Amino acid sequence: MRHESTNLTHLLERRWRDLLHTTSVTESAFGAAVREHYEATVPEHARSIEWSTHPDLVSRMRRDAEKINRWFREDVHARFPVEALESFVAAFPPDRRFALQLEIAARQNLLAIPMPISRPGADTANLGAIAKETGEAIVALSDMLADGVIDHRDSHKVGAAVTQIDEAMAVLASMRERIQQRALSEPAAAASPRSFGVVHLKSPAPR
Repeated sequence: MRHESTNLTHLLERRWRDLLHTTSVTESAFGAAVREHYEATVPEHARSIEWSTHPDLVSRMRRDAEKINRWFREDVHARFPVEALESFVAAFPPDRRFALQLEIAARQNLLAIPMPISRPGADTANLGAIAKETGEAIVALSDMLADGVIDHRDSHKVGAAVTQIDEAMAVLASMRERIQQRALSEPAAAASPRSFGVVHLKSPAPR
């Protein structure tokens, strides 16, 4: 995925503010989701973030939201804490979360892929996802090829096209892994569940 030359904190802030401005998600609701995930996944002895202890729920949520807002200010003492990264990303809705995971992985020249689903009917669902994502990639490319050639006049369409191609590559890679796991491997104990994995891109990601 093409991404701007910016640091990770700026990327997180941009996606967070876009979520708040274009959906019904509020700062307080998002902050509550971040805190819930953080407290569920980070061992107590490893926590350095001090969340609000106000007895009133609404006031507590508002203060937690204000803390997250401070992470994106220029104050060096309020920088985004690395230990909150996973919880911050997990607080996004599924579609935006995966798009953000794609962008984060691309910064390291990696491609995030959704882990294969193992529930009944998963293969059909994965096939449907392939059809959807490759179809959207074709539509994006067709738009760029409307005049028969891809050139500088299509620069404003690059972001959408590259995003669709990356998402199509991700679901195809996920299906490839599922085929290798289910059709070519001996049954084994289930691994710890993960929502996505990463694979190396063959060429350097644009910076």
